[in-house]
Amino acid sequence: MADNLDALVIEVDREERILFLNQPCAARLSRSPRQFVGAPLTQVLPQITPLVLERVRQALRDGRPDVLEYQSNQLPGSRWQRVKLVPLHDAAGKFTSLLAIATDIDDARNTEEALRRSEQRCKVIYDNNPIPCYIWQWNGQDFVLVNYNQAGFKAAKGMIEEWLGLPAKLFHRDQPAIIHGIYSCFAEQQTKEWEGSFFSKTYAEERHFHAFFIPFPPDAVLVQPEDVTERKRMVARLQESERFHRALIETANDSIAVLQGEKLVFCNPQLAMILGRSVKELTGSKFLDHVAQDQRELVGQFYARRAKGERELGVIPISLVAKGGHEIQVEINGARIEFQGAEAELLIVRELNIPWHRRG
Repeated sequence: MADNLDALVIEVDREERILFLNQPCAARLSRSPRQFVGAPLTQVLPQITPLVLERVRQALRDGRPDVLEYQSNQLPGSRWQRVKLVPLHDAAGKFTSLLAIATDIDDARNTEEALRRSEQRCKVIYDNNPIPCYIWQWNGQDFVLVNYNQAGFKAAKGMIEEWLGLPAKLFHRDQPAIIHGIYSCFAEQQTKEWEGSFFSKTYAEERHFHAFFIPFPPDAVLVQPEDVTERKRMVARLQESERFHRALIETANDSIAVLQGEKLVFCNPQLAMILGRSVKELTGSKFLDHVAQDQRELVGQFYARRAKGERELGVIPISLVAKGGHEIQVEINGARIEFQGAEAELLIVRELNIPWHRRG
C-alpha cells in the first residue's frame, strides 16, 4: 500500500537503521528499496538537514509524534516538504520504530505565498484608498463596525475607535438608507450604490454622500461613503455663476458672439436682432457669411492674426449684412477664450449709428 502513495515513506528503528522505504522514495534515490534495509539513516540520506535529523532523533528518544516543514536539498525535484513522524509499537505496546511520511508541498507553499502577497497588496490598497472604507460584520443579530482604513480614520476625525463594535442599526439609526444598503448588499451579495444627504456626526451638520456597499465575504459588507458635499457646493456655485453670466450676455446692449474656426457656436439675442435672424439660424453659420463682401478679406486677416497669438489688435470697423440685404456699420473687438473645452474667439460687436427707434 505504501508503494502506491505519492508520499515518500521511510521506517527507521531506534538505532536509526532503515527498516523500510517505499518505491517512490527509492526511485528518488535511484536504487532498489532492498539495498537500503539495515543501512544507517545518515548513510542513506547524507545530506539530511540538521533540523530534520534532530527532530527525527527527538522523536526516537521520546516516542512522540511530530510534524515539520522544511526545504529539502536531499531529494532531487523536491523543494518544500512536510514530514509527519509517527511512532510505531509492537503488540505489547513497546515503541519499536519511527515512520516518516514526507509529502511534497512545494505547490501548496507557492500558492500560500502568492495568496499572502495578494492579501498584502489588497491591504495596502485598502489602507491607502483615498476614499473612507468601513467594514461592517454580521454577528448573528446585526452588522457591527469592525475595521476601517486610514481615510476612514481621518474622515471620522479620530472618533472612529469609539464607534468600533457599535451595531449598524444603532449607529445609523437616523440614516435608514445606509442600513438598507448594508442589508440588501449582504442579502443579494451584489454591490449597491446610493447618494443622498444625512446629518454627519463628525461635522455636526447635513452633508452629502455618495456611497458604495460591497460584499466582503464571508460575513461582512465594505462601505465606502465619499463625502461630496464640497463638490456639490462647487457645482452649485458654478451653475449659479453660469446663469449669472448667461443672463449678463443675453441682456447686454452689445452683440456678443463666440467663434470656433469660422463658425458661430454662440450668439446673444442682440446680434440676432440686428441681423434680422433668430439665434437658432445664426448658430452654426459662418460668421464671414454675415460680413459685407468687400470686408471679408479684412476680417479674415483679423482671424489669422488672432490665430498666431496676437492679442492687442484694437477695434476694427466693418459692415455686417442683415437678412434683408442692408448693411449695418459695427465695430468688433475680440479675445481668445476657452469655450466648451476648446479654444474660441469671443467677439464684441457694437453697432454704430443705431436707428432712433432702437435706442434705449
